[in-house]
Amino acid sequence: MKTSLQSICIITCMFISSQLFAQWQPCDSGSIGSALCLLESSGKILVGTPYGIHVSTDNGLTWAQSNSGLILTPQCFIYCLGKSSAGIFAGSMTKIYFSNDNGASWNVCNSLVYEPKGFAFLGDTVFVATNYAGILMSPNNGATWTPMNNGLTTDTVYSIVTKGHQLFAGTYNNGVFVSSNSGASWSSVSNGLPIPATIYCLETDGTNLFAGVTAHGMFQSSNDGASWFQVSGGLPTDGTITDIFSIGNALLAADSGAYRSLDHGGTWTGYNDNVNIAGGCGAVTYLRCFCANSLYVFCGISAGCPISVYRRDINEVVSTNEYPYFTPNIILFPNPTSNLLHLQLPDSFGEVKTLSIYNSLGQLQNIQGNIATLNFSGYKAGLYYLIATNSNGATIHGTVLKE
Repeated sequence: MKTSLQSICIITCMFISSQLFAQWQPCDSGSIGSALCLLESSGKILVGTPYGIHVSTDNGLTWAQSNSGLILTPQCFIYCLGKSSAGIFAGSMTKIYFSNDNGASWNVCNSLVYEPKGFAFLGDTVFVATNYAGILMSPNNGATWTPMNNGLTTDTVYSIVTKGHQLFAGTYNNGVFVSSNSGASWSSVSNGLPIPATIYCLETDGTNLFAGVTAHGMFQSSNDGASWFQVSGGLPTDGTITDIFSIGNALLAADSGAYRSLDHGGTWTGYNDNVNIAGGCGAVTYLRCFCANSLYVFCGISAGCPISVYRRDINEVVSTNEYPYFTPNIILFPNPTSNLLHLQLPDSFGEVKTLSIYNSLGQLQNIQGNIATLNFSGYKAGLYYLIATNSNGATIHGTVLKE
């Protein structure tokens, strides 16, 4: 496929940052206290804490509480955050909250649940993993909830993730379950997993599944859970992975520190530089969560560290000298975009062989528009990752934020 300058408009402006400054940078001055979960939503970074929700609108430089509608007494632990096309869901100790104004205010949409652990979405349907209530489903933004536990062998579910049309649930001591019918029934897919052990978190890069298993590190499946193997290339095999985050060509994992993989989870390296986990923190302290916008990747630390949120240039996380990057000056406008996206690239890039758009789950998207102008109006709001490869094997990687 031969393209003009504008035909590369799949790529956002990305460059390889100087390794001299490649490290995590602190984002708060101790005001947050403890980060339990993170979420990016339409220009905001939200962090769940033991005392509600803090929000930043300037990439983590300043934070403000956003607790209107939350019940804060005696405390309001926000364990998980999730975003659908309709709004944001937050899971507290005994309640689920919903916001349709991008986190400015909250309404209780379920007060009968104990410790929601995570959200997943199939279209406009929301699923939540819980302690003691299994999996609940709502087709109407939390107005009503229905248990979806047929086939599950436990009512304690710690994690849930979507992969295409499938749902995967990670449980307490009972392994991983899959549903191919929107949660109507579940079947075990745990061959190779240590049982009993808690599946603390689940993630997909669009092809593989990854499971963080309490006291057993990480396990990976390349066949939708039919079989699993333990990941040992640089990750501790006796730790607890508390979060796994897929972003572009990179995977991040968290336990007592951060790790990064650039080969689909095959090998991992420590990625903890400048994150102060030990100094001044409580006895039980670990890196807890990740999220990203179009400029930065954020990580959160729990257990009362002096600084609980850090950020890192997204180009440092996704781009690396281990890959053949081609980095001319790219002109992109507008970014963020709500509709049309234009991009210019020097002719020296040459012939484009492959052109791809991925969403934040690593799922390949259909390209909309023509070679001069991409049409993002049909995409859901969120972060999209873009890769183009020329005839020489050089690639350009970038990000687009759809509002």
